[in-house]
Amino acid sequence: MRSTELCKIIVTTRNESIARMVAFANQENATPANLVEIGMNIVRKCKGLPLAIRTVGSMLRFQVDETTWRNILECDI
Repeated sequence: MRSTELCKIIVTTRNESIARMVAFANQENATPANLVEIGMNIVRKCKGLPLAIRTVGSMLRFQVDETTWRNILECDI
């Protein structure tokens, strides 16, 4: 996937609070472009391993600080 392509998440739930936890609720909370690029690099680094991607995603879910994302990208673990 190229970084210029858009990714979409479809959440099916009857509970709105669940949907808000896994997706961005509105444009005000949209991910900054720099974090999208860093996130794509993190996913590549995980080499398609679902557990690794899920673990890193849960760590970064509420983080909007670019430094935190870059630290994860540059980590050797």
